[in-house]
Amino acid sequence: MRELITLLIILLALAATVSAFEIDSEGYVTNVVDGDTIDVYSTSGFMQGEEFRIRFADINTPELSTYEGQISKSALASLINGKYVLIDVDDVTTYDPYGRVVAVVYLPVNETHALNVNYYMVVNGYAEIWDFTNNEFNPYEWRLYETLPAAQRVVNLNTSKTFSTIQAAIYDSETEDGHVIVVYPGNYEENVHVNKSVKIKSLSGNPDDVTVRIANETMPVFNVTANNVSIIGLSIEGSYFLYDSAIKIHGDFCRISGNSISNYRGGISVYNSQGCIISENEISNSYSSGIYLQHSNNTIVTNNTIHVYDSTGILIVRSSNNTIFGNEISGYDGTGVSLYYSRNTNVIKNRMDVTGYSSGIYLSYSSNNTILTNEISAGNGIGIWYSNSNNISLNIVSAKYEGLEASYSSRNKIIKNTIYGSEHGIYFYYGCENNEIHSNRMHQNTYDICISSSNNIISENEMDSGIYIPLHTYRNTIVNNTVREKPLFYCQDDSNIVVEGVGQAILINCSDVIIKAQKYPAQQLGFSF
Repeated sequence: MRELITLLIILLALAATVSAFEIDSEGYVTNVVDGDTIDVYSTSGFMQGEEFRIRFADINTPELSTYEGQISKSALASLINGKYVLIDVDDVTTYDPYGRVVAVVYLPVNETHALNVNYYMVVNGYAEIWDFTNNEFNPYEWRLYETLPAAQRVVNLNTSKTFSTIQAAIYDSETEDGHVIVVYPGNYEENVHVNKSVKIKSLSGNPDDVTVRIANETMPVFNVTANNVSIIGLSIEGSYFLYDSAIKIHGDFCRISGNSISNYRGGISVYNSQGCIISENEISNSYSSGIYLQHSNNTIVTNNTIHVYDSTGILIVRSSNNTIFGNEISGYDGTGVSLYYSRNTNVIKNRMDVTGYSSGIYLSYSSNNTILTNEISAGNGIGIWYSNSNNISLNIVSAKYEGLEASYSSRNKIIKNTIYGSEHGIYFYYGCENNEIHSNRMHQNTYDICISSSNNIISENEMDSGIYIPLHTYRNTIVNNTVREKPLFYCQDDSNIVVEGVGQAILINCSDVIIKAQKYPAQQLGFSF
């Protein structure tokens, strides 16, 4: 291997900058037959969309029945089986007497060079040169590494035309709505305006293979202004000086999937659009928001991984009927999911781990939303501000400060959540009325429930430390709750009361009260008057 690396360095130093080989087909190796025969599925060019057999031009390996033949096959399989390859098909005869395509096969090793696999087998002793005179090749002029032609990097699969940039492929006069543009491995520096309904994807689907870096920091890396656009499997790098988002969408029914996005002000922003899907993207190094929706409806944001720092993972503004499902959001001093002036959004089964003074989910002026089965670890778990008629159920919340806090919010249902480790498990500040806090499980909180508002129903909650109600808070219905597996006794405006065998007693404006022997742990609220 050391000798091969040394040879590589020498050959690269001596190689000409202009390549003499041509690429007639590209695809994936599906099977290695022996040391000089393979099967390939063509993704573009010669026999596109078909699988065919290749006989390596001008080399020969030992018969497969011999030990040397097995070693040769194994070496070739280790090198290229399942890999993306470039194929230079013989222009003279094309096929051998057995119907196999005669070709030289190249394996890309980086964005600029490809390995001549035929010659590799010879150099490493797995094959010998057999110079057939009835083809176009001269094996004595081969180089181990060839320089890749830049024009082969981007291909329109519908027209078979090749381009050096993604933008050139989109702006080409023959590129039409519905076409598929494949981006081959390499680095691209450009700002792409997508004004046609095309699918843009990396050849392998792996964003590690294709990187698109911002060229002009005043514009997005991808600016989508058409409907039905797909961007799949790319690594997209913005800049900390980029004012805009890495991907900006003004189009309906667009799909942004499987991309890696980093170094940006905003990762993916969607404006005035309908029916988009944003899925399975990895978004990091944000200082604004990972995914942003504004005036956009019926959008699905699912299975994305987002890392935030003093920013918001998913921010939704003045939008409705969206689904936020199965995303993982982590970071410091940020917010997982925020809704502002938004309605009918489902925030379901997301995981959030945002440390510092942060929030898992925050609703502001947002109503009729469903917050369901999320797992939240944050400075503050769920916040509700001027938001009504939301269903917040079956969430698991671990928060340093407030597990769930609400202000000036009404008719919300807080049902079957688990909240622990907080200063206040559930804290209703002022202006919260006609809410239902039902069947929640709260433990290891300094205070489980604090209520500074009236006309709420608090029922069947399981608590460790109980309920705290400040003075002048009236008219709440508090029934069937337990504290340390004992009933919570609540009474208001009554007299001649006997209290015995309870986990906590709350007495508001009551007289003639008899309290029989009670014993409470140090951190548990015993009696409130």
